Amino acid sequence: MAVSAISGRQISDRMDQTLFDLAPQLPGLTMNGSAGYDNFPLGIRGIASSTSLIGSEDPVAVYLDGVYLGKPSAVMVDLLDVNQIQVIRGPQGTLYGRDATAGAILITQRHPSRHPELTSSASFGNFGQWRLASRVSGPLSDSWSGTLAVAHSGESGWGANTFNGSKAVSRQSTSGVGALAFDRGSLHATLRVDGLTERIHDAFKKINAVPYSAAHPNIADDGLAGNPSSFAFNFPTGESHDDGGASLEIAYDMPGATLKSITGWRFDDLRGSIDTDGTATSITTNVTNEHHHQFSQSLTLSGNNSHNTWITGIDGYHATDTLVQVVGVPVLVSSLTISAREQLTAVGAFFEYTQKFGDQFALTAGARINEDHKDFTSAGNGAGRIASAPAERLTHAWTSVTPSARATYTPNKQLLLYVTIGKGFKSGGMTVLQATPFNPETVWNYEAGLKWTSANRHVYINADGYREDYKNLQVRVSRGLGLIQTLNAAAARINGAEFETGVMLPGGLRLSAFANFTDARYVDYIGPGPFNNAGQSLNRAPKWQTGATVGFDRDTPIGIVSGELIYSERTRIYFSAPNVNGLSSPGYGQLDARLGYDMPSGSWRFSLVGKNLTDQRHVDNVVIFGSTLAANFNEPRSVMAEVEYRLGQ
Repeated sequence: MAVSAISGRQISDRMDQTLFDLAPQLPGLTMNGSAGYDNFPLGIRGIASSTSLIGSEDPVAVYLDGVYLGKPSAVMVDLLDVNQIQVIRGPQGTLYGRDATAGAILITQRHPSRHPELTSSASFGNFGQWRLASRVSGPLSDSWSGTLAVAHSGESGWGANTFNGSKAVSRQSTSGVGALAFDRGSLHATLRVDGLTERIHDAFKKINAVPYSAAHPNIADDGLAGNPSSFAFNFPTGESHDDGGASLEIAYDMPGATLKSITGWRFDDLRGSIDTDGTATSITTNVTNEHHHQFSQSLTLSGNNSHNTWITGIDGYHATDTLVQVVGVPVLVSSLTISAREQLTAVGAFFEYTQKFGDQFALTAGARINEDHKDFTSAGNGAGRIASAPAERLTHAWTSVTPSARATYTPNKQLLLYVTIGKGFKSGGMTVLQATPFNPETVWNYEAGLKWTSANRHVYINADGYREDYKNLQVRVSRGLGLIQTLNAAAARINGAEFETGVMLPGGLRLSAFANFTDARYVDYIGPGPFNNAGQSLNRAPKWQTGATVGFDRDTPIGIVSGELIYSERTRIYFSAPNVNGLSSPGYGQLDARLGYDMPSGSWRFSLVGKNLTDQRHVDNVVIFGSTLAANFNEPRSVMAEVEYRLGQ
């Protein structure tokens, strides 16, 4: 499999707090600016989500300690106590189930320590940025250990709202995680809890001089983009977001096998509003309240020996989502109040078996069967010049079988060659005020690659090439008034290649680089309207992504000095088909840097981190609200200084 990973230490050193901060550093992963309501669309290998919609899922499956995060805004968890994040590229229909047609992101938190540890830090930066964090971990008895970590952060803001002179973009959040672990003999159990509450002021700007029309999607301009730090809106834009949950993992080691159970419960509540015309004139507005609750349970049995490895399991997932959204048109003294509710139940069973043939060859085969059942109701209550829409109830079930197979050849201890084929499945669903369900999305992935590490493990190379054939690709398009409809494009095809390398040099110098090429295009897609989009690029699919990091760690008589230069670049991405510049984000490059100093005692660390040092500004996301193309922009240059105290590490 094509996998990239980043450690918790790297995340902490670079002062990254969310997946959005990490996206430029991870090959194949795209994550654009907010689409509103703390929704940052994720994409892998040219397949990306578009916007948060009740009744539909995203193509990137995100797991927190084995628990699937079913709400897009929930992926913005605070990376407060993370051990590692893995990005698995390509469909993961066997092990990671439904809704992983693009890939999966696995977030693993640190296990409570068996010796006392304490970490506390304070950081401050421009735009009024600040963060206070503390973590304590250690043994409670011979068998019990625990962790508690908390953080409080804020940003007084950047950009100006010329309508009232306030800061345009600001944020404040409080987060916490806790873990209680039991380890005795063959039994291991970990109870985890986490929570996040944040208050965000966001900003969108109207960028189109010519009114946008869904009847003419090939006409879209960005003539009013102007100064990326200057906005003018007269309706509150931002949200209050509360997210959290609990999980219990129990593992029991038996002769030749391990039995594991993961039980999870999560919630995500969001309340917010957007000035959807992006101007200081009262034309259109949006007010939203969303609530999400989910329960999941998985049970797996796995084993391995010198001849084979295997895993089999069953899992279940149940979620309830509710939405109340008021689409306002104050210029017409009119509004549409939308209410919707969905109940989703999904059950699945899977297996994967690997047979080894000596020390060099291995064959792996697996499959999953999954059933999704959705019960969806929606209604629209119109006022003024907007008509009401009758209440509708839709129910539907979809069954899928997603097989996979892989062959590996290891001619020596340094080199591994592999070929793989696999199928991915994303459930069908319903959209608010859409009369019929949209169909499931399926993909077949064909991939070959290699992984090589030098004998001294100072150099590594990972490379792969792939082709993905999509059927019924789910595409979200505007219906006017800011409403979204999901259509099925008949077919799409992606051809790509990925390359990663890293070198450890004498004197503590580190070099790494990556390059990803993605040619993602519609093969057969008529719409919206009569437009033939065959040959057009898929939404949020950059043709090139590249990056390089130069780092060093130098032990000196007065302590350890360390640093990094991190550069990332991507080409233009489009937010619609047909591909037009007014609905796109231009290509850009970003340069970040870190400088650190550890005192000889090892207890104190001082760090300085700069992001977007060249202060390159660009449109980060564009959302269609009726005839308005509303954009937000990437953050300007920022610098943060941090002091950290560590004990027992």
